[in-house]
Amino acid sequence: MILVIGSGIVGSWIAYQISKNIQADVYLCDSSENRGDGISGRNSGVLHSGIYYAENSQKLKHCLRGYELSLEFFNRFNVPYSICGKIITTGVKEDSSIELQKKEKLDELYYKSVKYDIRNTFYIKNLTSEYPFLLGENAIYLSKTGVVDVSLYLKALWRECENAGVTFIKGKRFLFREETPFFYDTQSGQMEEIEADCIVNAGGLHSDELIRQLKELKYEIRPNKGEYYRLRRELPFKN
Repeated sequence: MILVIGSGIVGSWIAYQISKNIQADVYLCDSSENRGDGISGRNSGVLHSGIYYAENSQKLKHCLRGYELSLEFFNRFNVPYSICGKIITTGVKEDSSIELQKKEKLDELYYKSVKYDIRNTFYIKNLTSEYPFLLGENAIYLSKTGVVDVSLYLKALWRECENAGVTFIKGKRFLFREETPFFYDTQSGQMEEIEADCIVNAGGLHSDELIRQLKELKYEIRPNKGEYYRLRRELPFKN
């Protein structure tokens, strides 16, 4: 039996791939009664280009590969998405020395896009005339950025998990006691010992807490909070 902790996008993908490729009983566990209550259900749904990540880093590797795999999944299972592109500008105008530094950073991003083979990236020559609602003396456009409907993405992924034979366990918090794994029922408070051949930790922001219960490791997740807005009407800006 293989147990995957966390039914967000990462945990669900892991359970889905294991169940498709290995003859095993796969269980997907989440402490919430409502799947997607964690980080996966609260993110802005951006498909990143990878342009900000360091060369040869794991983030860049997984971002580029994940982008392609995501589009394959969206197209196959009719998940709504849009590759709308992204504009990066130098922002509010400041004194000449700071503007020069910002232009150099923008140039670095452009050269990264060439090196990483992020195609259709170019400088916007007349930013203020073409995009009067944006601030900045200089800007580049990246076509390889988009957004996806996260809610429908998760629903499609869970549906395919179930079709592949994954069993969902909801409302169960996973924990270790003296190196023995247990389920803690969040409703009844009862404890249940678990027997698993393999446990995959995809617990999101709580994954460091889980691993520290088992081993004296100093892993610590330091989350960054992002904010985004859902608009009620279309703004008078051209795309």
